[in-house]
Amino acid sequence: MPAQEEAPLLEALKSHIKARRVPFHVPAHLGRPLPGFAGLETRGLFSLDVTELPGLDDLHCPTGPLFEAQELAAELFGAISTFFLVNGVTAGVLAAHLYYGGKGKKILLPRDAHRSHYSGLILAGSTPVYLPALWQEGIPVNVQAKDLEVALAEHPDAAAVFVTSPGYHGACADLALIRELTGSRGIPLVVDEAHGTYLSLSPKFPTGAGEVGADMWLQSTHKTGGALTQGGMLHGGPQVDPARLRFFLGLLETSSPSYPIMASLDEARRFLALEGRKRAEEAADLSYGLRSDLEANSPWQVLAFPSFAADPLKLVLRAGGSGPEALEALRRRGVEPELAGFKHVLFLISLFHTSKDIAFLRDTLVKLKPEGGHEEGFGTPNFLQVPPPLPRQVLLPAQAAACTSRAVPLEEALGRVAAEMVVPSPPGIPLLVPGEEIGPGVLNLLTQLRRAGLKCQLADPALNTLKVLEK
Repeated sequence: MPAQEEAPLLEALKSHIKARRVPFHVPAHLGRPLPGFAGLETRGLFSLDVTELPGLDDLHCPTGPLFEAQELAAELFGAISTFFLVNGVTAGVLAAHLYYGGKGKKILLPRDAHRSHYSGLILAGSTPVYLPALWQEGIPVNVQAKDLEVALAEHPDAAAVFVTSPGYHGACADLALIRELTGSRGIPLVVDEAHGTYLSLSPKFPTGAGEVGADMWLQSTHKTGGALTQGGMLHGGPQVDPARLRFFLGLLETSSPSYPIMASLDEARRFLALEGRKRAEEAADLSYGLRSDLEANSPWQVLAFPSFAADPLKLVLRAGGSGPEALEALRRRGVEPELAGFKHVLFLISLFHTSKDIAFLRDTLVKLKPEGGHEEGFGTPNFLQVPPPLPRQVLLPAQAAACTSRAVPLEEALGRVAAEMVVPSPPGIPLLVPGEEIGPGVLNLLTQLRRAGLKCQLADPALNTLKVLEK
């Protein structure tokens, strides 16, 4: 076939579908259409891919059905105003940074935040003040309120506090206490709730951002609520100026928003309003049952984070060898996890998983020994045991982004200043941010990453070279 007649991505998608692996990763809908979309399957998404025709409203100036859909979402999640996001929660994170940040303004945030937050720091020109995260077994768990209290005492002039809850592995910050700390000082609180759309739907789950009165909070509805990929929501409390926030979103989001994505957000909201609590509690029960079965009948160890409330829909298991090789062993058996770390594997339990899905995962894990051996291909352990050293910040991220750079071999990067992010993805948390010095500890960590074959987002995905500042 001539090269121009090929469709490599389409063929890759066909192969992926043909493999028929059971997904325990995002998106939450698992490839199974939401109830309102099921009747449209025969026509396909292309028939829904329209533009701002009469009666369909305008995302950037909603007055009709989109306005009503966002108002219903605000009511469900306890917000004053809600904005549908079609460029992912990333667009909402950037808008929040532009709303609260700016040159000379301090933003308190955890150093293990998603990469979009560092993009926000660059766009706004803000000065980051990093909050330490508690680590456990090579996993950044979450921020503790006591560390935030120390940071607030040292930086009473902070423009805003950003926290992530749940953390990527399910540990939820003490949002009630954090809100008390920020509220008493009049400092806005922004919560990245990307992985916890369902938290506020049931008292059986840890406290959600809307329940504590956060000023802004963001949800990746596609990750944890069932919408199509790139669909998310940004919620604002009473202190947020909707017109000003809409202005920043207008700078960041496409002027041709996807109607399939927006319709899926509306349908996901309706689904969560009608069935969310029931489905969330059923999913939690399935997850708790799976954990009990694994602890009683399998050699896999379920990891817990005792200092934090846990989102039950995140299942973290210790891999006896390397996480990436455990991932491959699971994929060969028809299971697709969300993430393989240095020595753990993460599974996301969705509101759309069935008892049959969970039983298949349980049976697969019971039969598959985490220590592996030659048949399983689990390699020699070589793990990140302690938190990586926090790199020295030489320049602000925005300053570094404006400088010229060049690529050097990784081995020659010691002592240089990073000009790019190094982002293992998932989870999308940068190990290096522009403006940070590449010290011995960071260089050793990057070497481990390259050796382990973990996927990273940067100019050279193989990590043979790294972009550094010219001077």
